[in-house]
Amino acid sequence: MARRGGRYARPRPWLAAAPDAGFAMFLVLVAGARYGGLTDQAAPATIDSGNWLAFGHALLGHSVRDPGIIYPPLVPLLTAGLASAFGPITAAGLMGAVSSVLPAAGAYLAIRATEGTSVRARWALAPLAALLAVTGSTGEAAAWGGFPQLIGMGLTPVLLVLVDRAMREPRWRSTLAATGAMAAILVTSHFVFTFALFSMGALVVLAWLARPRGERVAWIGRRVPHLAAIGTPVVLVVPFYLPLVRAMGENRVPDVDSALTVGNAIRSLEFTYRDLPVLWHVLIVLAVVIPVVLRRTWRSAPWRLTVATAAGVVVGSAASGEARFLYFVPLVCVFAGALWIVAVVDAESVDAADGMALSTRAAVVPGRVMTATALVLLAAVGVQAWTGANLFADQRSYYGIVTPGLYDAIRWIRDETPDDAVIGVSTVDDAPLGWWVEGLGERTAVYASPLQWLVYPDEIRRATEANEVFAPPFPTESSMALARDVGMTYVLVATSSNRIAPAELDAFLAAHPDTVVYRGPDALVLDPRAL
Repeated sequence: MARRGGRYARPRPWLAAAPDAGFAMFLVLVAGARYGGLTDQAAPATIDSGNWLAFGHALLGHSVRDPGIIYPPLVPLLTAGLASAFGPITAAGLMGAVSSVLPAAGAYLAIRATEGTSVRARWALAPLAALLAVTGSTGEAAAWGGFPQLIGMGLTPVLLVLVDRAMREPRWRSTLAATGAMAAILVTSHFVFTFALFSMGALVVLAWLARPRGERVAWIGRRVPHLAAIGTPVVLVVPFYLPLVRAMGENRVPDVDSALTVGNAIRSLEFTYRDLPVLWHVLIVLAVVIPVVLRRTWRSAPWRLTVATAAGVVVGSAASGEARFLYFVPLVCVFAGALWIVAVVDAESVDAADGMALSTRAAVVPGRVMTATALVLLAAVGVQAWTGANLFADQRSYYGIVTPGLYDAIRWIRDETPDDAVIGVSTVDDAPLGWWVEGLGERTAVYASPLQWLVYPDEIRRATEANEVFAPPFPTESSMALARDVGMTYVLVATSSNRIAPAELDAFLAAHPDTVVYRGPDALVLDPRAL
């Protein structure tokens, strides 16, 4: 880049677009690799995709569940639509691949559009955001089917930038865009919406505090109509969310793994970043230190964005008592890194906002520091991509509970059993295989599952019954009689389940061969009524 009088000239248009193009191509490559990993077997991937299929069928008018069991509709409808068009294997692969790169895409769109961010800074901001696409935590969510969380995490940075714009200069164009982003998060994930709401509230408070005291009342008064408009989608979806909120409030089954304790918090962070702990330990420390060091820039948009998302993590964790809000820490790390790049590394840029330079010394940081920063981040992305890809293969295998044999058995249930059949379903390594029987088999399922993963009373009741039926040793005459008594017309047994005792299974089948109505690799379907 040509230097003029201590400043850097604006790059040519094609050069300015190069970081954007490179970032987009990188995301396409990552999504393609994840799609290949999620569709590498003759069976659909992930645990939760079966759940999204079941919710999607319910929204489309064909429910095998209690009508009070609901979920935000975007992911269920997308999953059901893709499964109908391309089959469940492709649907799970597409949903996992695309959603896994959306957090990186949303973060990059937000930081490149933030006030004070120059074109030159994109060379470092693009690889910084790209870390979110290849980190092991993103692969983990894609592998188990956390599509709503990934999509919502991609939408939240966009919402925050749009809200910041609407607060800076209240114009209805920005406000309507923010309203649309708010609506998109609401129909995607109630969990992410909570984080987005706390972060947005912190952002508004920070913007208000940045005004001189004598102007604050008039400032907020002008923006109340715009804030009300942004909050309109919340009012519109209250009737839909009410059963979910009520069920969550009444649920008395503790999720001890997600409770906010020091041990859980440390374990969650260590597990999330286990593929490259050194990098993320450094980034987490910097995410705390950078806003403090750059506190003089607290009136700038990059500083507000960093602190607002950090507040969303802290307030969300404290209000809910859950450690799950720590999953948003990578977003805070990226925003903190962007703040440093904009305020210090790029302090000399002609595009930098007024007041961003910290000092005369910071204002003469040479342009080669930006190049060095970009190269360091590119190296980090390369290492993270390698470790994340290796880990993703294990993650896909671990959460791929539907084997080809089980896939065939579930399709047999769909094609060969009556519509009103009630299927008892064993777990696969304590994962609720019954979601796939509901979603793909389209039959009512009484499925074994740890109760801490369930919310609604009806599903907790059914899981409690199934857990008793499938309690080891299984199967026995007494357990099959109990299955019949609780209304199971068929029982799907995943023979590889850790809840199945091979000796008891062989003995039961030898004594009661007439109970077997389907036999295949990894799966049996038994009729308890044949006893």
